[in-house]
Amino acid sequence: MDSKNIDIVNHEGRVTKITDNEIFAEIISGSACASCHAKSICLPSEQKIISIKAAKPSDGTQYSIGEKVNVCINGKTAKKSVFLSYIMPLILIFAVMGTLKYVGVNENISGLAALSSVAIYYFILYAVRKKIEQSFKFTIKKV
Repeated sequence: MDSKNIDIVNHEGRVTKITDNEIFAEIISGSACASCHAKSICLPSEQKIISIKAAKPSDGTQYSIGEKVNVCINGKTAKKSVFLSYIMPLILIFAVMGTLKYVGVNENISGLAALSSVAIYYFILYAVRKKIEQSFKFTIKKV
């Protein structure tokens, strides 16, 4: 196996829209998902459209709408997205509940505060989504 491809996450997709500086691809869940250990949390329940920035305006002319492609992301970036969306909220729940229980706050109140902190966390994540999006670089390859 080529060592430079080990840290790349690929998903099969289909081109849905092409603009001057972006290519939009819908992720196709299929046989690759069946054997994946994370399918229970990752399997798309709704349509997932990924926007891939073109390096130069002519990049979009290489593809046609409906064409099958591989949407790729660096493994480190994929791990970052899992951390931000799943692991950090879990850490936040345990930290808030544990801290409040330690100082003697009622269990119901500490549980509610923990869930509220996660809601606030996701609101903040949503508010800074444009900045976060800039660090997620997707690439596209023909199948």
